[in-house]
Amino acid sequence: MDFGNLSGQQSSMVTITVSNGPVSFTSANVSNSNGSAFSKTADTCSGHTFQDGTSCTVTLGFTAPSGRTNRSGTLTVTDTATGSPQTLHLSGQ
Repeated sequence: MDFGNLSGQQSSMVTITVSNGPVSFTSANVSNSNGSAFSKTADTCSGHTFQDGTSCTVTLGFTAPSGRTNRSGTLTVTDTATGSPQTLHLSGQ
C-alpha cells in the first residue's frame, strides 16, 4: 500500500476493512524498516472472532519525514485463516 508523496511532517491515514469469516484475529502489527513513519492508529480486529458477513477495520497512519525520504514498513495480521500470517507492504515518501 503506497501512501504516496507527502510534504515533510504531513500525515495520512488509511482504513483497511477486513471481511469474510469465520476467522479469529490474534494481532495486527506494524513494523518499520527505517524510522517510525508508519503506525497503527485503530484496530477493531485483534482479539476478536468474526463470522461470515461481518467485518473489522485496521487504521494505519503515515507521517512523512522531512526531506522526502522513502520509507517502508509492513502490516502483519496473525489469525486463524489459511496462510497466516498475512502481510501488506507499506511505502511512502
